[in-house]
Amino acid sequence: QAAVNASQYLYVPPGRYKFGSTVSLANAQVVFGAGKSGWEPYHASVVGHPFPDTVKSEILVDGIKAFDASGRNSAAIRGLSIKAIAGTQSVYGLPAGYQAGAIGIDITASSQFEADDVSFFGLETAILATQGATAQMPKITNWSASDCDRVFRFGSALTSEYIVRDSYIGNCTVALHNNGIVEAHHCDGLRIESCRFFPGYGSAIYVRKTPFLSIIGVTVFETGSDAVVLEESNYVTMAGFNIVRPGRYKTAQPWPQRKALVLTNCTDVAFQGLISEPSGMPVRIAGCSNITINAAFQVPFSGTGNEQNSDG
Repeated sequence: QAAVNASQYLYVPPGRYKFGSTVSLANAQVVFGAGKSGWEPYHASVVGHPFPDTVKSEILVDGIKAFDASGRNSAAIRGLSIKAIAGTQSVYGLPAGYQAGAIGIDITASSQFEADDVSFFGLETAILATQGATAQMPKITNWSASDCDRVFRFGSALTSEYIVRDSYIGNCTVALHNNGIVEAHHCDGLRIESCRFFPGYGSAIYVRKTPFLSIIGVTVFETGSDAVVLEESNYVTMAGFNIVRPGRYKTAQPWPQRKALVLTNCTDVAFQGLISEPSGMPVRIAGCSNITINAAFQVPFSGTGNEQNSDG
């Protein structure tokens, strides 16, 4: 904290730094390191395998929040990894090995926060925005994440006001073994672009009460629950969107019947892409209007024994 207070632009040299308490950022504060840690996302063969140790500039937290950018204007974090000390790499088919209470960055009520070249490991939430004034124009790019409960958690089911406005989440090479990637409640203008969301225990994307949502050039692969769930949202564009094997994040058959895309009480939605091998139905639409689906469906009810009957 003393170093942050002493310099608007703070360089974190290569190494590991354990935070004993949350570091609060100032307006226009920039904290930058040598780059996110390298890791082998498919390496773990047993439950509780530690994350790989190719370290650049890495922040360690033990069940606390690493950075607090709430209420700040134009703060930025670049070239860092944030890891929960008690977080572990899970194996295929099991929940994320996250540490409760471990938070990466709190951006509640911030304005124009940016994170780039960042990675997150074993956190309960990597990027958090909670009830309060609206977080304006956050931008998170060039990121990866493993074994987080949620990578992005914007608001909650109790949210009654806009939590985040005009946000951008882009350029994720892989997000692996997270319970969920994006959970967003009552946001305004959310863009998710050029990302690959790999196996995860729950739904990869859950968005509620959010107008002007766009999901472009995204692949969601193998989820344990319904892959993409949108509720009470409108003016939604999904293009170049691949949803593959929802419901099949499980080590053995029979897989539970899960859906690829669920639209509930939404209006003005356009989907273009591919839905492949869902363990249940490809799309469920309820209480919606003006919905356009332009997609190839491949093998609905895959692996659940229904391919050859009327359900399939």
